[in-house]
Amino acid sequence: MRPVNPQRGSLEAHFGNLVATSLRVQVGVNDPTLEEYLTTLVVGFLRADAPPVRIGMPLLPQVVKLATDADAIDPSTGQRERAISLHQAVGDAVLFVGGMFPNQLSGKRLRKPKIRRVPIVDEVELARCSYRRAGELAQADDYARAGLFRRLSQGFETFMFSLQIVGDEVRLRKPA
Repeated sequence: MRPVNPQRGSLEAHFGNLVATSLRVQVGVNDPTLEEYLTTLVVGFLRADAPPVRIGMPLLPQVVKLATDADAIDPSTGQRERAISLHQAVGDAVLFVGGMFPNQLSGKRLRKPKIRRVPIVDEVELARCSYRRAGELAQADDYARAGLFRRLSQGFETFMFSLQIVGDEVRLRKPA
């Protein structure tokens, strides 16, 4: 298990330990960069005043809108970072919601979305494609970030399952 950094707040330490345990022990992934990313993702959503999606509202239309906005950006116009950020937001939102609140995933598919790169959409496939696209866009100047996005795309279901373990652990520990 990853040692807790005493500089981090108790929420970060708590979720850092839960994420590390779920990834390393229960899922078999030993990647400190992913542990840190998933911990920051969970804590960021918990602390966010304005998360990219509204929990409790249908997720698919929200992430399709974000992906459509990202897809409409021409990266050659100097807005590549904005496109990366929107694609990352899609992946992050589905990863967080699908991990911590799996019953919020619709299990539905859209037949004719207005997204150029994804012909048929469900939340998980859209998130995988969005992380992959963020990695492609980031490749030009940030190989480490591009690699992280590729790993998130390729192992999406594994990482979502890891967050489901974290969510289950949190719900089990919740006082009645």
